[in-house]
Amino acid sequence: MSERDPRTDLLFTYFTDTWADAAQRGFCFTLDRCVLLAAGDPRVRSVTVANPYRSWAVSSVRWLQGRRPPPPPQGQASSAVLRPMRLRRHDPTSPAAVARAYRRYDARLCRYLARSGVEEPVVVTANPFVAAWCPLEWAASVTYYGYDDWAALEANRRLWPAIRAAYREIGAGGRRVAAVSQPILDKIDPVGPRALIPNGVEPQEWQRPWSSPGWVEEVESPLVLYLGVIEPRLDVEALTAVCEELPDATVALVGPVADASV
Repeated sequence: MSERDPRTDLLFTYFTDTWADAAQRGFCFTLDRCVLLAAGDPRVRSVTVANPYRSWAVSSVRWLQGRRPPPPPQGQASSAVLRPMRLRRHDPTSPAAVARAYRRYDARLCRYLARSGVEEPVVVTANPFVAAWCPLEWAASVTYYGYDDWAALEANRRLWPAIRAAYREIGAGGRRVAAVSQPILDKIDPVGPRALIPNGVEPQEWQRPWSSPGWVEEVESPLVLYLGVIEPRLDVEALTAVCEELPDATVALVGPVADASV
């Protein structure tokens, strides 16, 4: 009888975005980095990334337009990306309907992993609906990773009641919670294990030598950079004040555009 492989199987689930979105933004979000690090860790046997539900119709149109999904995370571990599809495009808004939808999502994850030979994976989810309403009885452990407060994003306004209900369910249900800030932990108020893990950087990526993109050489200095997500929470007043205080400077915003209306 062969010994059981001591390495860990990991499952990561996204919320409003997908693995394709992660690739498009250059894997710069913290969950993206966790996936890539896990894929290269010799202690990990397999990494599965699960997208949230997507619409068959929308995905088919994108396929016909030649927009192909990126490959799964590359590394020492075997890897796969699960892309659950359904007819409707958006999640329902009532907590009860969302709970029913994600119990079905749980069953689909379980069937896929069973076919792949993955047993009792460690689940790390950034999706509050998964953490709140997926039973995940087949998982070795489940951690909700709060790298953003989804109930504070204007783009999620229609889902705010369901997200807040999910936070209450996560907090009272004893799920493990890791968050990047104390306010997120306070909002969920978990009775189970909790951890505060602030955002960080990879120091090697900020060491010389480096090369500047061509547009940097073309703008007038001094150059003031904002590096981060471009969305409604961006402090436009602060940016305006910088422009007024430094009229001879070039102010550039660099980062993934989460909301083009900003």
